Amino acid sequence: MGNLPARVLQEGDFKGYDNKALEQAAQTVVDQYKGLEILLTEPRKCLTLLSKKMEQTTLPDERVMLASVLCILGDAKYASVLEEKIRSYSQWDEGWHYTGMGQFGMCLSRLDALLMALGNARQESSLPVILEKAVVLQPEDYFSHFRAVTMALESIKSREAVPVLAKMLTMPGMRYHSIGTYEEARERVVPNVEDVSTRNKALKELLVARALYLCGDADDLGQEVLNRYAAGLQGHYARYASELLHMK
Repeated sequence: MGNLPARVLQEGDFKGYDNKALEQAAQTVVDQYKGLEILLTEPRKCLTLLSKKMEQTTLPDERVMLASVLCILGDAKYASVLEEKIRSYSQWDEGWHYTGMGQFGMCLSRLDALLMALGNARQESSLPVILEKAVVLQPEDYFSHFRAVTMALESIKSREAVPVLAKMLTMPGMRYHSIGTYEEARERVVPNVEDVSTRNKALKELLVARALYLCGDADDLGQEVLNRYAAGLQGHYARYASELLHMK
């Protein structure tokens, strides 16, 4: 039919990248993560190669990129590099709101990515730098910022994060975006089919409630929110909340 190149007929199963390709990717990954997709096919070799590269480089930007990959893979040795970089942000950068239409490009900011990578290192010693960014968030702030801090905190899963998460969830405007009855559904109809404001608010509430619940909860606040969604009419959110409640 002509929709695939002729070479496909002669190709065999992909058996992975050889050492030379992996070593080359380890050299180029500091150029805006070029070759990262190659390194991630062999996580153990990736850890070895990037740890060696980390010992050799003194350039701050390269060290941040290397540390972020190592933390994503669970190696916390250089978590302090990410902590220092995150602290260098005096305020949040431009993030991303959930959108159901016209989604192109990145759906998180640079600071979002650094926080999520740091969380993956699962170090309680990293909590202060994450919580510093979490406490300044307001309900109208970018969805991606809420997603970043909650994913980071629930990866570490420490009760020390509970007070901050509880405060976030009880801020005016953060709760009660679940829809439990047909009457509520009719009242909350948005005028435009592309209006995702309701979803943005519900997703923020769900993410914070999830993180609070997984970190130990506060007077069953997170569980109460998840219960409301699990019993509600928002299908995907109901299934999501229900699965979370059965995780423990």
